[in-house]
Amino acid sequence: MLGLPYYTDDLVTIYNADCRSGLPELPGGIISLVMADPPWQRGDQFWSYRILADMCPRLMEYNASLLTIVGHSTLPYAFDCFRGKLRFQWILCMNQFDGRHSMLPFGLEVMWKPILWFTKYPGPYPAKMR
Repeated sequence: MLGLPYYTDDLVTIYNADCRSGLPELPGGIISLVMADPPWQRGDQFWSYRILADMCPRLMEYNASLLTIVGHSTLPYAFDCFRGKLRFQWILCMNQFDGRHSMLPFGLEVMWKPILWFTKYPGPYPAKMR
C-alpha cells in the first residue's frame, strides 16, 4: 500500500513504501527520478531488481533516470533484469571509506559500491540493447 507521501511540496512528492505494493498503485509516466537501495539478504536477493525493471518503464516519463545501488556480485543479474527495458548509461561509484559499510560484519572490506544509472530512452532501443 502506498499510503501518504513521506514528503511533498510544489516540485516533488516522495513516498517511503515497499516497492512491491506501492509501485503498482502509481499512475504511468509521472516519475522523473527513481533512486533505489534494494535490501540485501541471503536467498533471493534479486526480487527488487526484477520489480524495478518490470514496473519503472511504465512509471517513468521519457528521459527519466533510475539510479540503483547494486552489490558487486549482483551486477550481471541486475544488467540482465534491465536489458531491453531501460537504457544503461553509466556505473557510478559510492565510496565507503569510513568503515561503516554493511559487509564489514561478514569480514568483507568493501570500499565502494556500484550505482547503476539507467534512463527511459525516447524511441526504439538500439539493436545492441535488445
